[in-house]
Amino acid sequence: MTDRLRIGILGAGGISQLVHIPVIRKHPDAEVVAIADLEYAKAATVADKFKIPSFYRDPERLLARLEKDFGEVDIVVHNVGGNLGISDPFCPIQDWRKI
Repeated sequence: MTDRLRIGILGAGGISQLVHIPVIRKHPDAEVVAIADLEYAKAATVADKFKIPSFYRDPERLLARLEKDFGEVDIVVHNVGGNLGISDPFCPIQDWRKI
């Protein structure tokens, strides 16, 4: 596989930091390309800690940026309020706006 799986994460809390990001980083063909959290400082801190290139407060901006940069993101991990939803490549980024 030559292309890496690009992943955007919504929610920069403990589960993202302790589980999702570290697990994704261990996979040689996957990378977290952006993170968003309603607490902008938290998103910035987590992005810096894990070398995630883009971070946002507004999930809509994260989705718009990923769509612009990549056309369609492979996976978006939604980890807010203890609930987890995962969009795979069969779910266009526009569908996440409806959730």
